[in-house]
Amino acid sequence: MKQVYAIILTPADEGGYTVSVPDLNIGTQGETIAVRKNVTLPNYLNEMAIQAGVNFSQVLQEGLKQRLGVQ
Repeated sequence: MKQVYAIILTPADEGGYTVSVPDLNIGTQGETIAVRKNVTLPNYLNEMAIQAGVNFSQVLQEGLKQRLGVQ
């Protein structure tokens, strides 16, 4: 299995770059890795939410956090 590491390159004042490695521990709260999920919902809710400018991802995250009792 290949392992992939993320790095962040930030330009340094004296030229060159500063390299930093983000903490990508899987399973921790505050995790920054996003995953894609498909959801199924009634068309009328979809249409109403689009008209209201609802951010589906944000609503799903808020609902899951509330249901699971996490911040």
